[in-house]
Amino acid sequence: DSNVHIGDEALARLHLIIRPRSGQLTSFDPAALEASIVQIVRNRYDELRDLLIKRHGEEQGFKLASKFGRALPNGYIDHAGAEVAAADVEMAASLQGADGIRVNLYRQPHDAGGKLYFKLFRYAAPIALSEVLPIMENMGLRVLSELPYELTLTATSRIFIQDFEVQALTVAVADPEQVREAFQSAFEHIWRQQAESDSFNRLILGVGLDWRQVSMLRSYCKYLLQTGVPFSQVYMEEALNRYPLVARLLVELFEVRFDPDRETAAVAKAAIARIENAFSILAAADHAAIDPAQAKRLLESFHGGRDDQWQACEKLLKGLLDRVSSLDDDRILRSFLAVIRATLRSNYFQAGAGQEKDCISFKLDSARVPDLPKPRPYREIFVYSPRVEGVHLRFGPVARGGLRWSDRREDFRTEVLGLCKAQMV
Repeated sequence: DSNVHIGDEALARLHLIIRPRSGQLTSFDPAALEASIVQIVRNRYDELRDLLIKRHGEEQGFKLASKFGRALPNGYIDHAGAEVAAADVEMAASLQGADGIRVNLYRQPHDAGGKLYFKLFRYAAPIALSEVLPIMENMGLRVLSELPYELTLTATSRIFIQDFEVQALTVAVADPEQVREAFQSAFEHIWRQQAESDSFNRLILGVGLDWRQVSMLRSYCKYLLQTGVPFSQVYMEEALNRYPLVARLLVELFEVRFDPDRETAAVAKAAIARIENAFSILAAADHAAIDPAQAKRLLESFHGGRDDQWQACEKLLKGLLDRVSSLDDDRILRSFLAVIRATLRSNYFQAGAGQEKDCISFKLDSARVPDLPKPRPYREIFVYSPRVEGVHLRFGPVARGGLRWSDRREDFRTEVLGLCKAQMV
């Protein structure tokens, strides 16, 4: 039996009388029953609003819920859940400008299957699949499906959400929870053309690097191509992805030498945690075995000075390289090690306008770079960015110079070297 009472108040009252069959109901927990009924009749929007208020305070939480929560499509909160919907509202609210983009790599809460999802947020129009799929595949994700959504804020303002179910292509994938921010930042920099889209980006998920660290390895690859190494960029990308621990330690070696804060306690603590995580996740998947004694020595060195860290890291790297089975991979990885050792200075840790630069330059002692075509310069500076590459060669502490715009993209260093030879004559 039931009846509904509607008075002058804002609320209505539904009165139900439930008569169980004889012997079916012996005892029950009134509090648990009430909680279950509340969950059934509760508005999912209320759950979203309460969650936003809990995270952002009452005033800001109400604003987010009213502006963005109300704009969510019907059934969105039921399908995604309040936690995911709250994260989506926060992402939508953080969009800046008509061309702004935000991304989110996540797993569904309480999903035992551990499926991986990737969301894109953008004003005005969704991103064409032909534009986004190559970027995602280069970052080590295969797209399995897409669900598009539209948030109508006003008659002229809309936000588009593209929700992709994805699968990691990388065998030794780092924990997505640990690399989420690095992955999201990398995608946004690639979309804004501040970083290139190639298979070096698989090192973000596969190794746990950030976009700047990947750009550093890419810049050395670009330099090696100019020196005439007999390998393509794709081949060198594959080698580093096959040996994720070597890639991680190459980055560590570079940072040991050039990070101005390397010897501080905070940086040392972060480095220990980072390398321990790399050993636990990457060592089993790396094609080269790791020496436990050398690994322990490296971790202990982080409490010491820069020279101790360099020697321990270099020794561990050489031990890993001695176990590389492929001759080509061995040559490629040792070439990266050699040019890092030959690097004298770099602008990598400099900031421009309070942000990391998207251009990387390094000064090299050319005599220490293996297999350089003769004559070898006294010093050289290589500059890399997604927009331009350049090289400056010097054959003495004081040398003539000049600027030249080259149309020989594949071997402009050879052209500049020829000009230097002519000047010397």
